[in-house]
Amino acid sequence: MQRLLVGSISLLAAAILYLSQVASPPQHSLDLLLQQLQSPDRATRCLAVRGIRQHQYVAPELIPPLLDAVQDTDPNLREAAAEALAEVGRAGQVHLPKLTEIYAAEKNPRVQTSLRHTIERISNAQH
Repeated sequence: MQRLLVGSISLLAAAILYLSQVASPPQHSLDLLLQQLQSPDRATRCLAVRGIRQHQYVAPELIPPLLDAVQDTDPNLREAAAEALAEVGRAGQVHLPKLTEIYAAEKNPRVQTSLRHTIERISNAQH
């Protein structure tokens, strides 16, 4: 069972890495990332966020699950989700009050720094 799990995570990691390299991912790819962001498995959520973070464009439909991820119990996942949210541009401006609330409650200095950067990027976004 452990071998199957490790193999599945490796396959998932490869798939997410591939999706993150696609310049304009098709809708089914975005649906897969959305699904992985909502996984009960922390490692799967981390892989999905890291895949999204490597992409230079974050689709607006990924914002709500990334906002959930930025409130996860894992600080590494929160930090990665904050970094991914920095790429949403003007689409994220409507979410600035929530991000500011999350930032104010965050205790981890690394995550605070990422959230502050994200809030600044979204606030100054022209596109």
